[in-house]
Amino acid sequence: DRGSIMAAGTAYSAKNAKVRIGTTVYYAQVWEVDPESTYDDTSNFEGAGFENQVACLRKCTFTVDGWWDGGANPFDFATDIKIQDGQTLASVKLYVSDTTGPFWSFPSAHVLAVKMVANVAQKLTLNMRCKAAGTFTYPTGNVA
Repeated sequence: DRGSIMAAGTAYSAKNAKVRIGTTVYYAQVWEVDPESTYDDTSNFEGAGFENQVACLRKCTFTVDGWWDGGANPFDFATDIKIQDGQTLASVKLYVSDTTGPFWSFPSAHVLAVKMVANVAQKLTLNMRCKAAGTFTYPTGNVA
């Protein structure tokens, strides 16, 4: 039916994205989320020669790139966020657009690796790679 017209898509800049670890502001510049399911083969004689699979376990890794906060060193155990490999972070939220909009939610996440870069011509940067410890949720709803 050519009589109905779909609404145009609504693109948003990532400039308003945010990262919160608990209630702590994490000064980030880039975040990436990579959810993945493992599949197990369920192919059988009735499949007409085609493979079949069933989704089994789900996991999600994410990375956050930002700058090292010299006023609140995230490596210190005195801070709330304790960004060191082998640590567990609580209540990580990666917001799509400001803290009132949709967000990825990780109630618990393991810090897998931390990379710090010092370049004389740039600010100190920090990259952390994490993995959800159990459940995670996709962003829901629209940006207001």
